[in-house]
Amino acid sequence: MITFRYKYIIFFIASALVPCTAYSAPAASRQILQEEIHQQGEEIQKLMQEMQSKNTAFQISSGAVMEYQYKFYSHTHGGKLILDYVPLSIHGKVGKHWSYGISERFSTSNIANHAYLHYGWIAYSFGHHSQQHIRFGFFHEPFGNLPYGYDSFWGSLGYYAGFTDHQAAGLEYQTHHGPWHFAIAAFKNDNLGQPSTYAGGVPTGDFQSINGGDLRLAYHFGKPLGIHGNVSAAIKGGELLAGNRTGNRWAATLASDVSLGNWNIKDQIVNYAFDIPSRAQAHGVYLPRNLITVENYGFAYQMPARGLLLSASIERHIPIHAGPLQGINLYDDYGYLDVVGKSIVNQSTENSYNNVQLNVIGTEFILKPLYIWADYALGRNAGMAFVGSDNNQWHARFNLAVGFYFSAL
Repeated sequence: MITFRYKYIIFFIASALVPCTAYSAPAASRQILQEEIHQQGEEIQKLMQEMQSKNTAFQISSGAVMEYQYKFYSHTHGGKLILDYVPLSIHGKVGKHWSYGISERFSTSNIANHAYLHYGWIAYSFGHHSQQHIRFGFFHEPFGNLPYGYDSFWGSLGYYAGFTDHQAAGLEYQTHHGPWHFAIAAFKNDNLGQPSTYAGGVPTGDFQSINGGDLRLAYHFGKPLGIHGNVSAAIKGGELLAGNRTGNRWAATLASDVSLGNWNIKDQIVNYAFDIPSRAQAHGVYLPRNLITVENYGFAYQMPARGLLLSASIERHIPIHAGPLQGINLYDDYGYLDVVGKSIVNQSTENSYNNVQLNVIGTEFILKPLYIWADYALGRNAGMAFVGSDNNQWHARFNLAVGFYFSAL
């Protein structure tokens, strides 16, 4: 954090002292100069109070994350070590009402187009105790558990489907009254024109999400018997560009995020549909209606166009004070996606399936500013989560991520 008040204070002090030392003035002139010094001293005090009330702040943060990946279903000669990303983030506050945040991530090995904007927004807070907010830019959709609906580094099935930790570009209004939190948002798209995005489940290729909106209502409860958290309901919808035609998309969810002591449980149920119009075509070929092409980090994959998604995450925090080790988190993220309508046919194997499962169990080691995640992901028909292929068989992969984060100014 850095403030700029001292530069102006030094300037005014210098302005006051220079006339007194530059020459020897008569008594009357010295009295006038003394009055000017006193006046400028009052101005300095006023300026200091004004700058303190504005509470201007500015922070830059960065780091690096590397991953070791091993696929048990593929001959990768001992796995591979890659640079996941290098983030560059700026956050700040101007006065009592304005705040902003922007974060870009870079990688030549793990991001298809080498970089993407993770988020970028500016917000204005107002009302009693600043309990109302208007935000514009590229930010989290108000849908499901916020900001995350999972605990692992690899991510949950809900993340790859686009129903948690998902960003979009638009305008949002938030307010809270007591335990009730309400948000409504309008979004133009969910990629800001970028070929690569942080979020999963972003329609790409012959598909694009446009002209959508979200509505979320959450109830936050306190700590009777040590329990605290929130439950929420949300809906979202909009248009879907599909080749040469325009369809619709919608999703509805119920979610909860509850903590008891060092335990935390997150649950979510999502009913969704991407309504791809009949006879929609691209490049002279009719588009399938039961599959949609989406992307994550710029890498495209297909997911069912309609489904019912159930997810649950449980985490146990173990406080530890042993040298640099400050704690360990044990977690398990499970997701089950039931295909609505016709079974999905794997074009390469001609096998059909009607459900997707993904379970990620792992451990996080907290050694601030160093973090280590060890994830074991087990999937069935979980090609949409980059775990194996969609052939009704179980596949597993191991992921070890090491991240170092720091902030300056």
